[in-house]
Amino acid sequence: MPATVPECPTCTDIASPCLHRQQYQALEKHIQGLNLFIDIIDVSEQEPARYWLGGKTHDYKVIWMWLSACRLYGWAMLSSVLIHEYGHYLLWEAEHLDGRHGVEAEHKANRYGHDGVPRDLTPELYWRYREFFLLSHTTPGHWDESRCLQEYDSWKS
Repeated sequence: MPATVPECPTCTDIASPCLHRQQYQALEKHIQGLNLFIDIIDVSEQEPARYWLGGKTHDYKVIWMWLSACRLYGWAMLSSVLIHEYGHYLLWEAEHLDGRHGVEAEHKANRYGHDGVPRDLTPELYWRYREFFLLSHTTPGHWDESRCLQEYDSWKS
């Protein structure tokens, strides 16, 4: 099991009964319960090859999630992705910053997301997980599935 999912032997199982999956589901329910008209859509079947992204904000009202990414990252890390993508929505609402603002927007989305959800729905290693995903914006070169998997293996060891 990756060091990023401590002592959770089923966290990378899509049907896991683990606490981390339950936390992810509660997080999704919380965000949708805010009535902000944000859709959270599992695109695992529509775009299976892009699972390594974990999630992506689409037009600040739709969050695409690859729940199949739990097989790679585990449910706790996937929760950090959802929090971050929700942070993009909050950042857009507050400052009208989007992806064109690069690393600055990524850092701010991390903070807005973190501050915008209850502590009990935030994974313990949230900031550590965000460090990994920031690599796609801070390391030189093309970031694709192969590069992501290589960097992930290096990062978690």
